[in-house]
Amino acid sequence: MRSRNRTSSQIIGYGLYLYLLDLSFRNTAKALSFLLLVKVSHVSIWNWLQKYRPWKHLKNKKIQEYIIDETVIKAGAESIWLWIAIEPIHKEIISFYISKKREIYL
Repeated sequence: MRSRNRTSSQIIGYGLYLYLLDLSFRNTAKALSFLLLVKVSHVSIWNWLQKYRPWKHLKNKKIQEYIIDETVIKAGAESIWLWIAIEPIHKEIISFYISKKREIYL
């Protein structure tokens, strides 16, 4: 009988993060195997998205309040700005945006 290894929540979170950055399921699986040396299939990433979909609590609910925050990330000599919108009641991420300038264009 083969034992089954569970994937850690950190790897699942990182995989979903990569997918939400507009990588395909297959490219996300390749990135995880390259960056973290963890072999997962593209189907596993699809299953994670179905199980942990970030919009499940906000479906059919009217958002009455949100918080926007930004932070700067250093990538080598370059500064990259990460903008995030959060719904504070359910503590859900509504959206995020990455830019090379401290200006947001939506």
